Amino acid sequence: MTTNSNNIELDGKIKAAYALNLCTVSVSQIIDYNDFNILDQEYDVILNNLNLEAIPKDEALLHVLKQILDTITYFRIDEVERKMVDEEYQSEMQNAIWNAIPSFGVLLMGANPSTIIASLASQVGIAYINYRRNKADALKNKEKSIWRLQKSAIEQFNGLRRELFDTAWKLADSYQFPDFYRLTENQIQQYNDILMDTDLIRRFERLETIKNNFIAYPPFWYFFGHTAAEIYFDHSLRLTDTDRKYYFENAKSSYQIFYDSRKFNLLRVNHIAAAGALEYSDLLDKEKDKELIKQLICYAIEQSGNANDVLQLCAISLLRIEEYEKATTVLNILVNEEYNTKTNAQILSGIYVRMLMDKTDEFNVLRKYNLLSQRVNKQYLYQVPKSTLLGYDLKSIEMEFLDNQKEVSKKEFESVMNEYIEKKTSTFNKIIPLPTDEENPETREYLYSYYGTGDRINHAKTWLLNDNNSNDFKHQLCNINYAGEIINVLNVIFDDIQDMTFISDKMREMLWQNVRIKLTDCGGKVDEIIKAFHTQYRYTIDNYLELESLTLDTFTGEMFENLSEYVCEYIDNLHSVSELSDFEYILQKFCMKQDISSPEELIASPTSRELIVDNDIFTVEMLGSRATNENERSQIISDMLTRINLQKGTLLNVEGRNGGAKVYLKNTMEFDRYFAENHLNKGRNNQSYDALAVIDDKFAFNQDLVLTDQMVKIVSFGKVAAAAGYDAISITSDRKKLKIGNKQYSSKNVVIDSLWILIKELRELSRPLDSLKPSKITTLTHVDNIQKGNRLHRI
Repeated sequence: MTTNSNNIELDGKIKAAYALNLCTVSVSQIIDYNDFNILDQEYDVILNNLNLEAIPKDEALLHVLKQILDTITYFRIDEVERKMVDEEYQSEMQNAIWNAIPSFGVLLMGANPSTIIASLASQVGIAYINYRRNKADALKNKEKSIWRLQKSAIEQFNGLRRELFDTAWKLADSYQFPDFYRLTENQIQQYNDILMDTDLIRRFERLETIKNNFIAYPPFWYFFGHTAAEIYFDHSLRLTDTDRKYYFENAKSSYQIFYDSRKFNLLRVNHIAAAGALEYSDLLDKEKDKELIKQLICYAIEQSGNANDVLQLCAISLLRIEEYEKATTVLNILVNEEYNTKTNAQILSGIYVRMLMDKTDEFNVLRKYNLLSQRVNKQYLYQVPKSTLLGYDLKSIEMEFLDNQKEVSKKEFESVMNEYIEKKTSTFNKIIPLPTDEENPETREYLYSYYGTGDRINHAKTWLLNDNNSNDFKHQLCNINYAGEIINVLNVIFDDIQDMTFISDKMREMLWQNVRIKLTDCGGKVDEIIKAFHTQYRYTIDNYLELESLTLDTFTGEMFENLSEYVCEYIDNLHSVSELSDFEYILQKFCMKQDISSPEELIASPTSRELIVDNDIFTVEMLGSRATNENERSQIISDMLTRINLQKGTLLNVEGRNGGAKVYLKNTMEFDRYFAENHLNKGRNNQSYDALAVIDDKFAFNQDLVLTDQMVKIVSFGKVAAAAGYDAISITSDRKKLKIGNKQYSSKNVVIDSLWILIKELRELSRPLDSLKPSKITTLTHVDNIQKGNRLHRI
């Protein structure tokens, strides 16, 4: 009984010292790492996560903790910057997963799942650990951090560190713990310095030297074990089997010490404890230690606090021990939270296929698979065979999946390059000033774009008629290093292409030659254009048209065509999902660097698309031309929905995004509710049939817009007030209103220029619908004021 009481008393002393050390180490790491993201991590993972039931109820400790939290809150980074770091981590995670899982068979068919790389948690790590590892590498390479803290922040945190010393004095007096439990400033600085040491063996030996100082700081044992595990898994280190076993045993024992320290539950959720449990499970034998592994993974899930990065590693660990049912639960959470959506949906769909092969609750599994295919683009998933009568052919399923993902990757690359070219086209066009006094920033940006060419020329025709304007414009042109700026843009483009490391040296040379030849061919024309800048005569519209005829495509069109052909052939020659993942990882990094939407977002659709590759024996064409037309019509409408989905974020201004207006897409509850509440979904007045999206404007005039497959309708107080086909819509000269039928549309919540761009894109997409017979004939008689443009439209 006395021994038990002594243990409780000892635990209480350690817990008090541990609480103090947690705060002190957190503040010191914020200072020593000097990094906004480390500050954010300490706030989220440690300081704002303290278990107030377990922490010592000491006024001095609670006072300084409140000061720390208040200071961190003041200096935290904004959501956009935090998202940038998270996206980079997710991209690395996706690539690591597919490189850890060699094939569908290994993952799902019980074909020795232990060949799934055991060190995924150790090598990739949770976001908290992963960022610090990368931070250490950055310091090693002497890269300047863009996340450096302000001088004033460092000064305030240094002040808090001094105040923590006073708190330590009071806590030691209250709880009577020995002073060696308390970590000193010098000990913590040495510890932080060691953790940033990129030499693994030296880091291990330095940690081993100071381990006796960390009796009251359990996280030390995680980092000690983690370092030993890194050494064990690093086969580039030339270690004997005896040496490797030494680090293996040290890793296991350190993780066990850390796992045993869970009785000091000072944190409500503990991401570091979760990481330790997962990394510990990586070292254990899948057969002999299965029960302990299960306990460790369950503990990690419990300690995750629903942190997606931790749950991601838990899901892979569950797959490793063939706990497929539990893995589907975690993977489904991740898909619902849109975390690594594509990768997790692919794995989840693969598990469902495995369950169907095992005849496991087929009806329920098919239901879950169908629900998944409604949430995630069908083209990403493993496919359920069309018929189970002939059984399942694992090799065919895997090959079909790989072939389809290749086509998806081609489409992603094409979408990325289109976005990139559009962005660089705007940069190229900005070499020449606009022939207009247009001051609206959004309008100016549009005029610089590829889509603004016609409007630029129209502006020029008006602008250059005035002698003063013509002279001013020519004067501006004289001050431009036209040829030099063209070369600068082309050099930037070629430098960007260097980031695509899958391009061979031979191909790079060919791409360079493509541009070099174009430069030579266009040399004379550039001379004539520059000559016109300096002529004594008036600068005419003909001069301007000559200028506009020399575009970015003039120099790079052939290069990008050859690049596209090369990439398609490169993708065709890939042999595994992991090789394809390497390609997609490079493409994802390219998008992040260029500030382009991710490849998945660029080809996303609000509807569940059919497969790009279809190995079906039966095809729609076999049912005749009407069925074929209807199928093509469905694809066009899906493409229009995709375009609206991509552009919807640009349609509303700040007031609109703050509740002044909403954009609803087809196949969503909000969309259906809009038509029901306005009584527009029944009988001859059913306006929802061919509608694709609604801009629900809360403005006083209550003018909403309904975008359909062939026209735009103005809806006012539950009735169609005007409508016009996409060809018949125009924008006013001040670019503040749209002419739709016999009415003009404007709104303080809607960016008219962005809406106009979208309408022109939908106009082009919908043109083929002219030649396709509609599947349903509807009447025009209930709306009198419909402008039809050059063709008939349905309501």
